[in-house]
Amino acid sequence: MRICPSRPEEKSSECRSLSGPFVAAEGGVAILDTRLARIRTLLLLNLCLQALDGWVTYAGMGYGFLEGNPLVAALMTSLGVVWALAASKALAVALLVALYRKRESPLVEPGLLSLAAAYTFLAVGPWTILLASNQP
Repeated sequence: MRICPSRPEEKSSECRSLSGPFVAAEGGVAILDTRLARIRTLLLLNLCLQALDGWVTYAGMGYGFLEGNPLVAALMTSLGVVWALAASKALAVALLVALYRKRESPLVEPGLLSLAAAYTFLAVGPWTILLASNQP
């Protein structure tokens, strides 16, 4: 793919070739070129959100807050906090990988995006706000 300056007064000799999943966009902002690259990025984002959710949940439990998910809370009473978080995060990662394996489906990309938004606003965000409000 060739990227050329957007202003006509600039010489075409300044055009450059790009390869890989990134291409230049208006204003020099890089965007992901291929659907597969976007899906991989969303998978990585979701995996990071799972790790972050486990970490902030563990920290919140240390401050005496309660888990909001009743299934995970029930696991915590029987397995303990660490093992319950490990089990729930392992299940979430397995489901994310299963979803990634179906990447040919047109629903995978919006599904991964929706999951990332849900975890950001319904799990990581609330825990982060609680932890930030509890600091001395």
